[in-house]
Amino acid sequence: MKNSKWTTLLLGVCSLAIATALLGGTPASAQETNAPMTKAEKKKADREDKPVLHAKRVKVLAYDSTVRKPITHPDIFDISRNTSQTNQVPKANKVIARLSCEGRVNEESEMITAIIYRAGKLGAEGVVILPPERNGNIWSVFASRKVFLANAIVYTGVKSE
Repeated sequence: MKNSKWTTLLLGVCSLAIATALLGGTPASAQETNAPMTKAEKKKADREDKPVLHAKRVKVLAYDSTVRKPITHPDIFDISRNTSQTNQVPKANKVIARLSCEGRVNEESEMITAIIYRAGKLGAEGVVILPPERNGNIWSVFASRKVFLANAIVYTGVKSE
């Protein structure tokens, strides 16, 4: 009688361990109790973990090999259309990479978002968005495609506000 109870208990523990290993987690009774995340915190965590659309299409020309900590929200300086922001780019900066992404004109926002995402992964503290270049000549079938460009920068001195 005693052996059958121990056998049943042992089988129960083993099956729980196997199920836990297969499911890749800890049983709920053994988990630490943490405060639940708010909806805003969960949404932010999901957004930061997922790569953005077209991020793999971005080409990177690295100017130095320093490994930096990724930055989720680098400063953005868009000088592609507005030359007044040219003066807002801090003078004390170092260009660490040139990023480019080729795409259709109507994909501009996705391409720029992908470039900013990749620059942040490189550890850029700022991204200077440059004017896009036409891909091909005016008679090309692909004349509606552009190469979107940006420089990834780090600040070398005091950042001007």
